[in-house]
Amino acid sequence: MSFFHEYNVGIATVEVSKDGSGSVADGSVCHAVCDPHMLTFDGRYYEHQYTGHYVLYKNEENNIEVQMTTAPCGYRATPTCPCAIAIRSGRTVFRFDRCAGYRVPWEIGFATCGGRPEEMTVYKKHSQYQVYLPTGTTIKVDVGNIILNVFIYPSEADIGLTSGLCGTLTGDCCDDLKLKNGGYAAGAQCGCYDFKTYKDFSDSWSLDKHNSLFDDEVVRDLNATTVSASYCTCEIKPDESSTSAHDNVLCPATNAKQCIYPSNYIRVNDKNSCAIRTRRRRSIGPNLESRNRRSTEWMNGWTAESAGAYCEELFNKSASVNQCQNIDEESIERSKRTAFWIYS
Repeated sequence: MSFFHEYNVGIATVEVSKDGSGSVADGSVCHAVCDPHMLTFDGRYYEHQYTGHYVLYKNEENNIEVQMTTAPCGYRATPTCPCAIAIRSGRTVFRFDRCAGYRVPWEIGFATCGGRPEEMTVYKKHSQYQVYLPTGTTIKVDVGNIILNVFIYPSEADIGLTSGLCGTLTGDCCDDLKLKNGGYAAGAQCGCYDFKTYKDFSDSWSLDKHNSLFDDEVVRDLNATTVSASYCTCEIKPDESSTSAHDNVLCPATNAKQCIYPSNYIRVNDKNSCAIRTRRRRSIGPNLESRNRRSTEWMNGWTAESAGAYCEELFNKSASVNQCQNIDEESIERSKRTAFWIYS
């Protein structure tokens, strides 16, 4: 029997307040959207019009990372779009992948759940996913037909520790285009709104197969997250004559943990989804050959994209699918695959 089993603490009143000092992490977001238009944590806009596999965001001190693959957005298209995202927290990795094109359904799920349960929590609503990390950092992913939009909301634990295409979280957009070797992008001016491409900056954060979170051999050898437990401390009243009505409890924000999740989202079950780790290992980078393959002939105004989008919309609006998607996702994906092949 617990020592406090029959102990009643009564009604306690708790007043929560911030210290009012503000933080460079407050309101900060890094995004990669459409083809892709980039926004760094410190508010610098630029373009990333290159094909390949890249570090989008990394907090090396806590073994946290987001990788992104970009490929041509459509058939014979010049712009590139995000077609795969891998999110790592310690030994836990969650992946989104459709770089092979519309003929292959999305692969979405945990690649490994080898770490502690608190390393990552994933919720979803239809095609919108929210991934919560133990540092308080949140990643939101909007899944489209064959592309992704990614939004990363940093936490106090990221300040001064981020790298990659999202830049350095310091509160100064002038130092965002920092190369992996410590230098800075050639020709970059101190300003937040140039909307230019910087090939040397993007190239410096490209990845090979030995560092890819889409390679199962790499994933198996990952180290656990270094995020430690966060404890609050009590600030005792200096003396009985103090005018303070209560003792103060001080809680550091650097290791904040998400404890309230959106009520209209459903938690993604990691136990069943982790079976994805037994699938055939995919090679690094997008499969451009299959992604750019054209169908032979379409009639009555239909195209491969419109057929795929039509099928995807039917599935997403189906009440039966929404009821069953968290029970047996693999059967639903097989049904989608069949429909895509019929209409393409």
